[in-house]
Amino acid sequence: MPTERSLLPDQDYRADIDGLRAVAITLVVAYHLQDSLIPAGFVGVDVFFVISGFLITRMIVDGLERESFSLTSFYARRIRRIFPALIVVLAATWLIGWQRLLPEDFDELGRQILAGAAFSSNLLNYSEAGYFDAPAATKPLLHLWSLGVEEQFYLAMPLLLIVAVRRGVSLAWGLGLTAALSFAGSIVLVGYSQPAAFYLPFTRFWELLIGGGLAYATTHWSWHIRLWQTKSLQREPLSLIGIALIIAAACLSRAAEFPGWWAVLPVLGSALVIAAGPATLINRALSTRPAVALGLISYPLYLWHWPLLVLLHNPDSRGHWIILLSVFLAAGTYLLVERPARWLRLPRVAVTSLIGMAVIVLFAGAATQTDGMPGRFKPPIPEVFLPVPRPVFYPPDDDARNVAGPKVLLWGDSHAAHLNPGFIAIRAAQPIRLFHEAFTEDCNPLQSRPETQRCMDALASSKRHVAALQPDIIVVSALWSLYSPLNLDGLADVLAFARQAGKHLFVIGPDPRWPQPLRSEVAKAYLKDPQSGVPQRLNTFLRFGPELEQSVSVAAKRHAAAYIPVMDKLCNSDGCLVRVGDKPGDIIQFDDNHFSKAGSEYFVKLIIGQILNNDVAAR
Repeated sequence: MPTERSLLPDQDYRADIDGLRAVAITLVVAYHLQDSLIPAGFVGVDVFFVISGFLITRMIVDGLERESFSLTSFYARRIRRIFPALIVVLAATWLIGWQRLLPEDFDELGRQILAGAAFSSNLLNYSEAGYFDAPAATKPLLHLWSLGVEEQFYLAMPLLLIVAVRRGVSLAWGLGLTAALSFAGSIVLVGYSQPAAFYLPFTRFWELLIGGGLAYATTHWSWHIRLWQTKSLQREPLSLIGIALIIAAACLSRAAEFPGWWAVLPVLGSALVIAAGPATLINRALSTRPAVALGLISYPLYLWHWPLLVLLHNPDSRGHWIILLSVFLAAGTYLLVERPARWLRLPRVAVTSLIGMAVIVLFAGAATQTDGMPGRFKPPIPEVFLPVPRPVFYPPDDDARNVAGPKVLLWGDSHAAHLNPGFIAIRAAQPIRLFHEAFTEDCNPLQSRPETQRCMDALASSKRHVAALQPDIIVVSALWSLYSPLNLDGLADVLAFARQAGKHLFVIGPDPRWPQPLRSEVAKAYLKDPQSGVPQRLNTFLRFGPELEQSVSVAAKRHAAAYIPVMDKLCNSDGCLVRVGDKPGDIIQFDDNHFSKAGSEYFVKLIIGQILNNDVAAR
C-alpha cells in the first residue's frame, strides 16, 4: 500500500501506477461506504499488494545485485514512508474515541491501536474472528490488517533474499517457489478456515510476490524486454484484460470464499496493467492528473476513511460527507506530513517517527490498563452500559426439571438458541420439557444453495433426532436476513418435516438488527443528549424490505404453522425496545442481533402463552 513514489533513481516515474492506486482506493472506499455499490470492492487491497510487491521487491533485488543494499537504510525508509501519516491517524482516532466511546469500547480501541502500531492488526483480527465476533462496523482500525501483512512482508522478504544471494540460490527461483507455496497455502486453507487464509501473512505473500516477480522480469527476462520493445498497440490487450479482471473481481468475488481462487482475478489483472507499460490507452488514462492526484493520497485516504466511518457515521445518513472529509484530511496529511517527511534527513525523520509512535503506544496502553478510562465521564456512565455478557445458549441439561410437561423443541440457528434462556426461565414456573436442535454455522439447511454431503448428512441426522423425540411443540427460528427472502426453499423443507414430526408448529419472525451492537447504539443516543436519560426505544435499527417478513410468514402459514412477528412485539411508532431495566445486562441484545439473557426472558414471556396454549389463531 504505502510505497516509494519512484522505483529507483535511474528509472522513470510511472504515473500510471499512481493511477492504479486510485482505482484500488476507489474500490475500497466505495465498498466500505455501501457494499451494494461495489459488492467486492475489498479486492482493491489486493491491487495495492501487487503494486507494493512490484515497487519494493524491485528496489531490494536491485540493491542486492549492486551489492549496495542495506537493511538499516531499507527499514529506515519504510519508517519514513509509513509512520508519519499513521501516527496522525492513530492519534486522531484515539481522541475521537475519548469523546465518543464507552469504557469497554475505548479499551478495545486501545488494543487495536497497539496492534496497529506493532503492525500486527491482521493477527489480532484473526484471533478475534468467529461467529460472535464484533461486527466490522464497530472496529475503527480493522482496516490496518492489510498494513500488517505488508509490513510483515517487508520484514521477511529482504532477509529471505539476502540468504538466497549468499547461498547462491537464484532470486527468480526463490521468488517463484515462495509465491507458489504461499498461493497453495491460500487455496488449501480457505476451505478450512477462511479467516486464517484472509488474515495470516503467508497466505497473502504470493500477491505481493506476483508484483515482485514482475519487477524481476522487467530487468532480467528477455521476453519482457521484447514485450516492452513492441508497439503500444500490441500491448493494448494486456491492459484491457487486466482492468477487466479487476472489475470482474470487484463485482463477482465472494467474501466468504476469499482469497482462494477469487484473488487470482485482481492480482493477475493488476500485474497485466503494470506489465503493459505506461503507453497503452488504459495506462494513459491512469496517468491523467485526477487519477494521479487520487493515487498520491491513497495511503492517507485508506488510513482516514474507515475510522471516520465507524466513529462518525450516522445510520440515518449515507456517510458521503465523511468520505469528503476523509479526502480533505488525506490531502492535508499528504501535503503537510508525508511530503515534508520525504525531504528530511533519513536518520532524523526515522528517529522522530519512532518517538512519535512510542507516544501513541503510551496513550493506547493507558486506555487498556485503565479499562477504558471510565473517569472521562462526568457524571459517571449509568450502570446499564456495563458490558452485556453473551448468555449461555446451551447450559447443561437439568434432567430433574425435564420430566414433566409438553416437549418443546427449539430448532434453528443461533436465533433459536438465543430463545433458550427465556424458556429455561419459564420452566421454573411452568413444567415443560425443553430440547434444542441446532444448525451449525457452516451447515445451515435453510440456505437455498446446494449443500455439501457433510451438511446434508448433518441435516439428515438432525431430522432423525427430531423424529425420535416426537415433540409436542416445535419452535423454528433463524436469522432470516441471511437468506434470500424470495427463495426460502430450505425453510419449506424444514417446515414440511416439522409439520409431520410435531403436533404444534411455530415460526419466529425476524428480530431487530442494529448497525452496531445495541449497547453502542444506546450509548451513542445517550451521549448525544444525556439530560434526556437512557432511551427506552430507538429508531436506528436496520430496515429490511417487507418482502423478508412476508416470505417467512407465507412459508409458515403454508405449512400450518403459527407465525409470531417479533417486530410487532418489540417495536412501535417510537422505535424498537432496547432495554428492560436500568441494571447491568438489561440491554435486550448483547450484540447487533442476538438476545441477551434479559432480552430472551422478556421476549419469551410475551409469547409463551400463545405457544403453550396452542393458540393458533394467527395461522
